[in-house]
Amino acid sequence: MADAEDPWLTAARTLRSEEPEKRSLAVRSDPVPERLQSHEVAPAEAPVPGHRIPRWFERPRPHLGEGTASGAARWWWLGVHGGAGVSTLLELVPGGADAFRFWPSPSVHGGPDGLVLVCRTHAHGLRCARAAVHQWNSHDVPDRLTLLGLVAIADAPGKLPVPQSQALRLLAGAVERLWTVPFLEDLRRAPDIHGLPMPPALAKLSSDLEALRPLTEALW
Repeated sequence: MADAEDPWLTAARTLRSEEPEKRSLAVRSDPVPERLQSHEVAPAEAPVPGHRIPRWFERPRPHLGEGTASGAARWWWLGVHGGAGVSTLLELVPGGADAFRFWPSPSVHGGPDGLVLVCRTHAHGLRCARAAVHQWNSHDVPDRLTLLGLVAIADAPGKLPVPQSQALRLLAGAVERLWTVPFLEDLRRAPDIHGLPMPPALAKLSSDLEALRPLTEALW
Protein backbone atom coordinates (compact mmCIF):
# COMPACT_ATOMS: atom_id res chain seq x y z
CA MET A 1 0.00 0.00 0.00
CA ALA A 2 1.36 3.41 -0.90
CA ASP A 3 2.03 5.93 1.82
CA ALA A 4 -0.74 8.19 0.58
CA GLU A 5 -3.25 5.39 1.15
CA ASP A 6 -2.26 4.83 4.78
CA PRO A 7 -4.41 7.08 7.01
CA TRP A 8 -1.93 6.82 9.90
CA LEU A 9 0.95 8.03 7.73
CA THR A 10 -1.21 10.77 6.24
CA ALA A 11 -2.28 11.97 9.69
CA ALA A 12 1.30 12.01 10.96
CA ARG A 13 2.51 14.01 7.94
CA THR A 14 -0.35 16.47 8.43
CA LEU A 15 0.53 16.97 12.09
CA ARG A 16 4.19 17.52 11.25
CA SER A 17 3.31 20.14 8.66
CA GLU A 18 0.98 22.20 10.85
CA GLU A 19 2.15 25.58 12.07
CA PRO A 20 3.86 25.33 15.49
CA GLU A 21 1.47 27.78 17.12
CA LYS A 22 -1.44 25.55 16.20
CA ARG A 23 0.25 22.59 17.91
CA SER A 24 1.70 24.41 20.93
CA LEU A 25 -0.41 22.40 23.40
CA ALA A 26 -2.95 19.79 22.38
CA VAL A 27 -5.87 20.29 24.74
CA ARG A 28 -8.78 17.89 24.75
CA SER A 29 -11.62 20.08 26.04
CA ASP A 30 -14.26 19.49 23.40
CA PRO A 31 -17.16 17.06 24.08
CA VAL A 32 -16.63 13.38 23.43
CA PRO A 33 -18.80 12.29 20.47
CA GLU A 34 -21.80 10.22 21.56
CA ARG A 35 -20.66 7.26 19.49
CA LEU A 36 -17.46 7.07 21.57
CA GLN A 37 -19.02 7.19 25.02
CA SER A 38 -18.90 3.44 25.58
CA HIS A 39 -15.85 1.21 26.09
CA GLU A 40 -16.27 -0.29 22.64
CA VAL A 41 -15.02 1.18 19.36
CA ALA A 42 -15.83 -0.17 15.92
CA PRO A 43 -12.81 -2.14 14.61
CA ALA A 44 -12.49 0.14 11.59
CA GLU A 45 -11.89 3.14 13.88
CA ALA A 46 -8.89 1.71 15.74
CA PRO A 47 -5.44 1.21 14.17
CA VAL A 48 -4.46 -1.49 16.69
CA PRO A 49 -7.22 -4.10 17.05
CA GLY A 50 -8.10 -5.00 20.62
CA HIS A 51 -6.14 -2.22 22.33
CA ARG A 52 -8.06 0.72 23.71
CA ILE A 53 -7.30 2.55 26.95
CA PRO A 54 -10.41 2.99 29.12
CA ARG A 55 -11.20 6.19 30.96
CA TRP A 56 -11.72 6.68 34.67
CA PHE A 57 -15.28 6.27 35.89
CA GLU A 58 -14.00 6.51 39.44
CA ARG A 59 -10.53 7.17 40.76
CA PRO A 60 -8.60 3.87 40.66
CA ARG A 61 -6.91 2.61 43.81
CA PRO A 62 -3.12 2.14 43.71
CA HIS A 63 -2.24 -1.52 43.34
CA LEU A 64 1.56 -1.45 43.75
CA GLY A 65 2.28 1.32 46.25
CA GLU A 66 0.98 4.83 46.49
CA GLY A 67 3.26 6.69 44.08
CA THR A 68 2.88 10.46 43.91
CA ALA A 69 -0.36 11.94 45.23
CA SER A 70 -2.22 13.42 42.27
CA GLY A 71 -3.23 16.49 44.23
CA ALA A 72 0.41 17.60 44.42
CA ALA A 73 1.37 16.38 40.94
CA ARG A 74 1.79 18.56 37.87
CA TRP A 75 1.11 15.91 35.20
CA TRP A 76 -0.01 12.29 34.78
CA TRP A 77 2.13 9.42 33.56
CA LEU A 78 -0.07 7.15 31.45
CA GLY A 79 1.55 3.82 30.60
CA VAL A 80 -0.03 2.59 27.37
CA HIS A 81 0.80 -1.06 28.18
CA GLY A 82 2.05 -3.15 31.10
CA GLY A 83 5.71 -2.63 31.98
CA ALA A 84 5.95 0.71 30.17
CA GLY A 85 8.22 2.17 32.86
CA VAL A 86 5.87 4.43 34.80
CA SER A 87 7.09 3.17 38.20
CA THR A 88 10.66 4.10 37.25
CA LEU A 89 9.58 7.57 36.14
CA LEU A 90 7.63 8.04 39.36
CA GLU A 91 10.76 7.19 41.35
CA LEU A 92 13.30 9.24 39.41
CA VAL A 93 11.40 12.18 37.87
CA PRO A 94 9.56 14.30 40.46
CA GLY A 95 6.23 15.93 39.67
CA GLY A 96 4.17 13.18 38.07
CA ALA A 97 1.33 10.91 39.20
CA ASP A 98 0.39 7.43 37.99
CA ALA A 99 -2.80 7.31 35.92
CA PHE A 100 -2.82 3.50 36.37
CA ARG A 101 -3.21 2.84 32.63
CA PHE A 102 -6.50 4.76 32.42
CA TRP A 103 -7.25 8.15 30.88
CA PRO A 104 -7.73 10.29 34.01
CA SER A 105 -10.68 12.65 34.35
CA PRO A 106 -9.42 15.87 35.99
CA SER A 107 -12.70 17.68 35.44
CA VAL A 108 -14.53 15.01 37.47
CA HIS A 109 -11.98 13.55 39.89
CA GLY A 110 -9.42 16.34 40.16
CA GLY A 111 -5.69 16.18 39.66
CA PRO A 112 -3.51 17.84 37.01
CA ASP A 113 -4.58 18.54 33.44
CA GLY A 114 -1.26 17.62 31.78
CA LEU A 115 -0.64 14.06 30.64
CA VAL A 116 2.39 12.21 29.26
CA LEU A 117 2.06 8.88 27.46
CA VAL A 118 4.72 6.26 28.26
CA CYS A 119 5.76 3.21 26.24
CA ARG A 120 8.67 0.84 25.64
CA THR A 121 10.33 0.74 22.24
CA HIS A 122 9.57 -2.91 21.51
CA ALA A 123 7.08 -3.57 18.73
CA HIS A 124 4.13 -4.10 21.07
CA GLY A 125 4.88 -0.93 23.02
CA LEU A 126 5.07 1.21 19.89
CA ARG A 127 1.83 -0.26 18.56
CA CYS A 128 0.11 0.53 21.84
CA ALA A 129 1.48 4.08 21.70
CA ARG A 130 0.14 4.44 18.18
CA ALA A 131 -3.29 3.25 19.38
CA ALA A 132 -3.25 5.74 22.27
CA VAL A 133 -2.37 8.64 19.96
CA HIS A 134 -5.12 7.57 17.57
CA GLN A 135 -7.57 7.44 20.48
CA TRP A 136 -6.53 10.95 21.51
CA ASN A 137 -6.94 12.30 17.99
CA SER A 138 -10.37 10.64 17.80
CA HIS A 139 -11.46 12.66 20.88
CA ASP A 140 -12.11 9.36 22.65
CA VAL A 141 -10.71 10.62 25.98
CA PRO A 142 -12.03 12.64 28.96
CA ASP A 143 -12.21 16.39 28.58
CA ARG A 144 -9.80 18.95 30.06
CA LEU A 145 -6.70 16.89 29.36
CA THR A 146 -3.51 18.39 27.90
CA LEU A 147 -1.37 15.90 25.98
CA LEU A 148 2.19 17.04 26.63
CA GLY A 149 3.94 14.29 24.70
CA LEU A 150 5.19 10.71 24.67
CA VAL A 151 8.12 9.11 26.52
CA ALA A 152 9.58 6.10 24.71
CA ILE A 153 11.89 4.04 26.96
CA ALA A 154 14.37 1.66 25.33
CA ASP A 155 13.51 -1.98 25.90
CA ALA A 156 17.07 -3.25 25.28
CA PRO A 157 20.61 -1.93 24.76
CA GLY A 158 21.80 -0.90 21.31
CA LYS A 159 20.13 0.45 18.20
CA LEU A 160 16.51 -0.17 17.46
CA PRO A 161 15.64 -2.60 14.66
CA VAL A 162 14.55 -0.82 11.49
CA PRO A 163 10.78 -1.46 11.91
CA GLN A 164 10.77 -0.04 15.44
CA SER A 165 12.94 2.89 14.41
CA GLN A 166 10.50 3.72 11.61
CA ALA A 167 7.53 3.39 13.96
CA LEU A 168 9.19 5.72 16.46
CA ARG A 169 9.87 8.34 13.77
CA LEU A 170 6.23 8.18 12.76
CA LEU A 171 5.12 8.67 16.35
CA ALA A 172 7.44 11.68 16.58
CA GLY A 173 5.39 13.28 13.84
CA ALA A 174 2.08 12.50 15.50
CA VAL A 175 2.71 13.94 18.97
CA GLU A 176 3.81 17.40 20.01
CA ARG A 177 6.85 16.15 21.90
CA LEU A 178 8.72 12.85 21.92
CA TRP A 179 11.27 12.07 24.62
CA THR A 180 13.45 8.98 24.14
CA VAL A 181 15.16 7.34 27.10
CA PRO A 182 18.07 4.96 26.36
CA PHE A 183 18.57 1.63 28.06
CA LEU A 184 19.91 2.41 31.55
CA GLU A 185 22.43 -0.15 32.79
CA ASP A 186 22.48 1.43 36.25
CA LEU A 187 18.82 0.54 36.68
CA ARG A 188 19.46 -3.05 35.64
CA ARG A 189 22.19 -3.52 38.26
CA ALA A 190 20.70 -1.51 41.14
CA PRO A 191 18.92 -3.62 43.79
CA ASP A 192 16.96 -0.49 44.75
CA ILE A 193 16.62 2.51 42.44
CA HIS A 194 15.57 4.80 45.30
CA GLY A 195 18.23 7.47 45.68
CA LEU A 196 19.96 6.81 42.35
CA PRO A 197 21.18 9.98 40.60
CA MET A 198 18.92 11.07 37.77
CA PRO A 199 20.29 9.87 34.40
CA PRO A 200 20.89 12.66 31.82
CA ALA A 201 17.98 11.61 29.59
CA LEU A 202 15.58 11.77 32.53
CA ALA A 203 17.09 15.07 33.70
CA LYS A 204 16.29 16.50 30.25
CA LEU A 205 12.74 15.11 30.45
CA SER A 206 12.28 16.63 33.91
CA SER A 207 13.62 20.01 32.77
CA ASP A 208 11.34 20.06 29.71
CA LEU A 209 8.25 19.21 31.76
CA GLU A 210 9.06 21.89 34.32
CA ALA A 211 9.43 24.40 31.47
CA LEU A 212 5.94 23.46 30.24
CA ARG A 213 4.35 24.10 33.62
CA PRO A 214 3.54 27.81 33.04
CA LEU A 215 1.92 26.95 29.71
CA THR A 216 -0.38 24.30 31.16
CA GLU A 217 -1.28 26.44 34.17
CA ALA A 218 -2.22 29.33 31.87
CA LEU A 219 -4.83 27.19 30.10
CA TRP A 220 -7.17 26.85 33.10
